[in-house]
Amino acid sequence: MKILKFTITLLPALLVLFLLATTVIAQEVPPPYAGATNPFKWDDASAQNAGKQIYQQSCLGCHGIDGKNVPSANFGSPEYRQNLEKSPDHAFWIFSEGKMSNGMPPFKGSLSEEKRWQVITFLWSLGKEVPPPATATPSPGQPPVEPPRGILKLSVPASVEAGKSIDIQATFRDDQDKPLNDISIDFFIREQFFGSGLLEIGSEKTANGIAALNYTHRKAGDTEIIARAGSFESVAPINITEASQAFYHTEAGIHLPSPGPEVFIGPDSSRGLDEMGQAPNSAFRLPGGITSGLLVFAGAIALVWITYFRVVLTLFRIPGPVKRGETNTRVVPILGMLIVAAMGLLLVLLILTGPYSHFHLD
Repeated sequence: MKILKFTITLLPALLVLFLLATTVIAQEVPPPYAGATNPFKWDDASAQNAGKQIYQQSCLGCHGIDGKNVPSANFGSPEYRQNLEKSPDHAFWIFSEGKMSNGMPPFKGSLSEEKRWQVITFLWSLGKEVPPPATATPSPGQPPVEPPRGILKLSVPASVEAGKSIDIQATFRDDQDKPLNDISIDFFIREQFFGSGLLEIGSEKTANGIAALNYTHRKAGDTEIIARAGSFESVAPINITEASQAFYHTEAGIHLPSPGPEVFIGPDSSRGLDEMGQAPNSAFRLPGGITSGLLVFAGAIALVWITYFRVVLTLFRIPGPVKRGETNTRVVPILGMLIVAAMGLLLVLLILTGPYSHFHLD
């Protein structure tokens, strides 16, 4: 009978927690992204070029120059290209809202809707199977084709702010100081990420002996830019200073309906993120007033905690043998129960006032 009563008591709380969990892990595209379509044609060269510039600034560091660095999101695969054509709204949703569990930040706060679609259009082009040039792969047993002998020089600014475009220029001239044209120059930046290594940031061909590249780096610190043409290499140091503004604005929380007027008690600084995207101060806020779904969540947590408290208290009340002269062993359980009760109350208050637990529960 007691087990049945205990199960009935916990059933509402478990049901609420299950609904919240399924809301979080659901992969169906939610409004307003469901059904969204690409306003550009997939083969729109102008949109692809604009998306490529944004990709190099915001995505290249993780996904790589060809989009194949992350196996779970291999932009260079034909399968990903086909999925984009079938479900463009899913890609637009992930790109806009991010997927923080995988390290993917949201871009809806930093890129317009048009720019996000331009990036997605560029991603579609990465999955296109292009046959390599006839001269790209040397015959078996033949050494790779080397560019003509010359002098490779690299020019970069001495210092630039993180998040700002870096103008990189490589000049390649022969021994008579004549420009070498149509030579492919590969550009790299030295990156510190679980060790030191080179990250490819682009490749351009020379025109009038010059290959230019614009690149945006988001990590501050001293590093190096490297240009390579075959066995020729040029290195230039660069200092990336701290950014003056946040790159991403992350939203946290579960979106629940708000049928009533908001109840807010706290300073105005608690109503949003600061300029650097840091969490606001704590404040008491019920997005839907007394009908707020947040109260259901807080009530479910409180019910589970109270049930746990009653079970432990019942166990403590079971009499045990006490010998004369022994210390009263009930003192420690009573103090422990007080601590458990205080922790439960603190948890409920954190839910009702925490800046990231409910600030976006709208």
